[in-house]
Amino acid sequence: MTRASMSRIPSLLTACVAVVGVSACTQVEKIDDGGSGAQIPDEVQRAFDDSCATAGCHSGGSPAQGLDLSAGASAAIIGGQATQASMPLVELGNVEGSYLAIKILEEMPPAGTRMPPTRPPGPDEAIIVGWIAGVSLPGGGDAGSDGSTTTADTGDGSGSSGSSMQLCGLADVAPAAANPFDIGTGAGQIPEDVGAVLTNNCGCHEVDATEVTGTVFAYTGMVHFSTATEAQSDYMGTPTYDVMLARVDNEANPMPPSYFCDVGDGSVITDADKQLLVDWLMAGAPDATMWP
Repeated sequence: MTRASMSRIPSLLTACVAVVGVSACTQVEKIDDGGSGAQIPDEVQRAFDDSCATAGCHSGGSPAQGLDLSAGASAAIIGGQATQASMPLVELGNVEGSYLAIKILEEMPPAGTRMPPTRPPGPDEAIIVGWIAGVSLPGGGDAGSDGSTTTADTGDGSGSSGSSMQLCGLADVAPAAANPFDIGTGAGQIPEDVGAVLTNNCGCHEVDATEVTGTVFAYTGMVHFSTATEAQSDYMGTPTYDVMLARVDNEANPMPPSYFCDVGDGSVITDADKQLLVDWLMAGAPDATMWP
């Protein structure tokens, strides 16, 4: 298994074949879909917005296949009929009976191509399939019987929602894994201060998927930066460091991921770590010999 393979989708999806590239899932237990009042949880809608409801795809006046996954319209998929198969788009608790899940999981779906068509399924798709199966969403907000989200009380008597600390460092998500980042003072190596930031915040990216523990989603994308040279490499026509910067310096859809990581105050990374990482990426991810 490569480091870009998905090891599992947690909770009820452990019955599902969750390694990217395997065609289908075994049947999971059907749960109550909550009736006609079912809604799309916030974290699932964020995944739709990021990966599906984009310009020219599943949004706008003429969405692909008539499927509008933008906010305000996406709830229609719950019990809605698929246009390419005789089954509902989403039947909560039934992965094999939900066409949306099949389009994500199968290499060769019954019609058309796997979704998303331009890259392997990643964390957004794991969230979507996990929601269909009925798993609790990581980082706050369980999918209730009506599909709505819930938040934990802060415990201070205020009744307001809050989050508990969940770090995304290597020691937190893959405690048995060796540090995969090539950190040092030599050519091609990641500078030591930057390496510490990556080690403390980007633990999922470079470890083998089998080493990831708990409820963390193993990284399934293809953006890697285990060395400075790798961070400077080309990714689909764009420097990898620019791809990284677009997510690190992004409050709406950040990396580390907001659906899981929380350094204790609702932020996904400390201000100091973020600034150092942004500075390094804006400089073109120089190796240790070129980093002051």
